[in-house]
Amino acid sequence: MAMAGSLATVITDVSFHFVDTVNSRLKVHAKYKNTFHLLKKIVMEEGRNGVPKASQFDTTRRLYVELYTSQYISKAKDVLHSSFDGVVHPSLIYLAAAFTAQTITLGVYYPFDLIKIRLQTSNKRYKYRSIPEAFRREVRQNGIGSLYRGAVPYIMTSIVSTCIWFTIYESVIKNFKENDSQLYQQKEPMYVIIASVLSGSVASFLCNGPEALVALKQAHPEQTMMQLMKQEKFRLLRKGLGINMYYHSIHSAMFFLTVTYVGKIF
Repeated sequence: MAMAGSLATVITDVSFHFVDTVNSRLKVHAKYKNTFHLLKKIVMEEGRNGVPKASQFDTTRRLYVELYTSQYISKAKDVLHSSFDGVVHPSLIYLAAAFTAQTITLGVYYPFDLIKIRLQTSNKRYKYRSIPEAFRREVRQNGIGSLYRGAVPYIMTSIVSTCIWFTIYESVIKNFKENDSQLYQQKEPMYVIIASVLSGSVASFLCNGPEALVALKQAHPEQTMMQLMKQEKFRLLRKGLGINMYYHSIHSAMFFLTVTYVGKIF
């Protein structure tokens, strides 16, 4: 599962990194009317290199997260199943496994996401020349703690999002199998797509507001969470919502299809 999940992540990030860049900018900046207005501004002002900013870096960091998160989720789920199968509802086992895995990986991952967001949305302000230079400057000027500003809400949001994502997917697939296992085997790709798109859409919809708040905090570390919430109010809930749901639906479908079929090879 870990290898298949990592492969799915590479494919999705390489293919749809521009969507992630647009999503990040819509969350941080209020000056864009809609997705198409933003894309037009990026191309006109920054040229063809504006959209794929930090793409290789983003793919590498996501590869790490998916590799270890998928591996830890699989192991945690096996351990919890052996201990609590039949005692607690399966969805709670999936929830606990995802929570445990995300907590382990995101502590290492967060500084990379912080730099990625700044490169995508605010590099006119930070003027990072390269990834290593960005890390060196932050540590030298502001201390290593500056790389973890906004980390707690980020980790909690990511954990909740992943828990919702995996729990809905596993529960829907389990329901399909129990209703008609023979039909499920015949039409497995269709059921995987339905479950993955549904889980990705719901998770991104419910967590869009907190994700927007975290992105704003990463781009504007001098402001507190309360200041940002008072400033943005209910706009947080809809910032980049449409493209966020689109991106996570596609990513979810590619992830679980790859996990399902490539995973069988391994």
